[in-house]
Amino acid sequence: MENIVFYDGYRWVTPEIPLLEGTQRSKLISDGIITEETITPDDLKKYKKARLINALLEFKGQDIDIAQIVW
Repeated sequence: MENIVFYDGYRWVTPEIPLLEGTQRSKLISDGIITEETITPDDLKKYKKARLINALLEFKGQDIDIAQIVW
């Protein structure tokens, strides 16, 4: 299972309530690479891209263009 992180053009954030309390997510938060934030469906329009992360997916993974997500 993956977690998701979103990029707003300045910083990467992940939902405060994760899909899974994963080790990759915890490490990225601990290292200050991503931060936790409450994210609602209405908030998604303020982000430019997203990435899926898990213990086997490096943070430098493929970006998902938010504009390509069907609403």
